[in-house]
Amino acid sequence: MITTVDRLHRRAGVRVSVALAALAATAGAATLVTNGGRPDRPSPAPPSLAAAAGPDSGPLVPSTGVSASAPPPSASPSVPVVASGSSSAVPHTAPTSAATPGPPAVNAATAVTFDSAGSARSNGSSLSWTQGVSGTNRLLVVEVAVGAISDTGCTLSVSDNGAGLTPLTTVHDDNQHAGYHSVFYRVAPPSGGNTISAQVTGCTVDELTGGSISLDGADQSAPLGSAVTAEGSGSNAAATVGGTRFGGMVVGFVSNGGSVDSASPPSTSRYTQNGSVNTGAGNSAAATVASPGGPATMAWSVQPDWWAVTAIEVRA
Repeated sequence: MITTVDRLHRRAGVRVSVALAALAATAGAATLVTNGGRPDRPSPAPPSLAAAAGPDSGPLVPSTGVSASAPPPSASPSVPVVASGSSSAVPHTAPTSAATPGPPAVNAATAVTFDSAGSARSNGSSLSWTQGVSGTNRLLVVEVAVGAISDTGCTLSVSDNGAGLTPLTTVHDDNQHAGYHSVFYRVAPPSGGNTISAQVTGCTVDELTGGSISLDGADQSAPLGSAVTAEGSGSNAAATVGGTRFGGMVVGFVSNGGSVDSASPPSTSRYTQNGSVNTGAGNSAAATVASPGGPATMAWSVQPDWWAVTAIEVRA
């Protein structure tokens, strides 16, 4: 309810009427009324200050529009009342922060997935192993490392069930000529157990190591991004693929003069073949990682020696 209290202030014969509005509680919620009982209407501006007339005029007092000699009208204008320590009548809305969008969801039906891997090693000039293949949109990626005291004149050929594979990269460990690895691929290899064969001619081979990775969900018309290669020496072998796409998978291979210890997270090791330390590439390994939608680094801890890395994204 609303209560009006009249206080008589006598100074220089002026009678001032001040209306005070109280807070009304309805169902436990209070409404501050400063506009004649209409919460939806703006409050009137405060009255102006005017000098009181008279021979003994005192300080300036608020003018209410009422004559000094006349009694206050029955419906005096409301004077805004502000309760000490009260908050504004404007409803308060808690600030909200925009959620940071995460990476787009990957449809498992269209993403590249790991199928299986196979590998082998030999201290001769030929090498073979069996690779299982399954899935609908299949891709086979093969790596062979040639360890030779001098790899000048070496020629490497690789086949899958007798069919030649498409060459992708060849990179020499530490850019030397004591060994290298080459990577090949085949779109839509036959399902089932495939025989991968490698043969080197034109040089004396100390050690051959190699392996293959079968993938499902690969784009059958353009399955590969640009291959990235790196070479160097030391105990960390790495290469970075930039601009990967969500739903893809990055495949990496390493060859090293010393043994390969382990793939660095978040990569998953797929095979490791440590054969010989007599050359610059007598050992090799492979790993994969789901494409993060940005740069992806394939790295291995290796025994300090000459090394080479190939990394390639397989796209859905």
